[in-house]
Amino acid sequence: MENKMIYALVGRNSGELLVNAAKGAGARGGTIIPCRSISDNAVLQFFGLGESDQDAVIIVTEGEKLKPILDAMQNAAHEDKRLCGFAAVTGVSSVMKFMAENNRMEYYKTGEQEMDRKTSHEMIFVIVNSGFADDVMAAARKAGAHGGTVLNARGTGKQEDVKFFGITIVPEKEILMIIAEKEKSAAILEAVRALDCFATPGSGIVFSSDVDNFTILGKK
Repeated sequence: MENKMIYALVGRNSGELLVNAAKGAGARGGTIIPCRSISDNAVLQFFGLGESDQDAVIIVTEGEKLKPILDAMQNAAHEDKRLCGFAAVTGVSSVMKFMAENNRMEYYKTGEQEMDRKTSHEMIFVIVNSGFADDVMAAARKAGAHGGTVLNARGTGKQEDVKFFGITIVPEKEILMIIAEKEKSAAILEAVRALDCFATPGSGIVFSSDVDNFTILGKK
């Protein structure tokens, strides 16, 4: 059975409420990441995200539990306005689990994905040196993106890597996550690729994944 990843964006300090609703429907837990949104005002208002500070919620679950979890999240959002936002679902091709019976981590393939399935959106991930996420978002918006979410992160490069590759490793990173219509994703990726901030080797990475499901939280 293929596992799924739920990525949701809701108001700041309300991510725990969403995770609790998901756990009540069978999710084993979730990760809450404080973040900020970059978006046009109209899009923010549509998603009920009138402020830039948000909580990103990431939940990985078995495929058969997906619908009950999404239903529980939607019901919670209807009851609490702080949970207005959206939830997107992508496939997970493999997962590593800790097995209590043998006290070790084991790696599993979670099922073959259908190569011909029809999807309407893609989730684009851009990992870039700190300070460039706004430039990336500006280029993506000109190519058709409506908005994105910025997460602060750090790299793991060692001094030996700098000497070997001859490049400067910048530990502080920003992860920009953009959900875009599938027909616009190629133009967005090309616009991002052409930016000067990616001209230096090791300055960032861009990849995308199909979105299997897209749900508005807190909207009828």
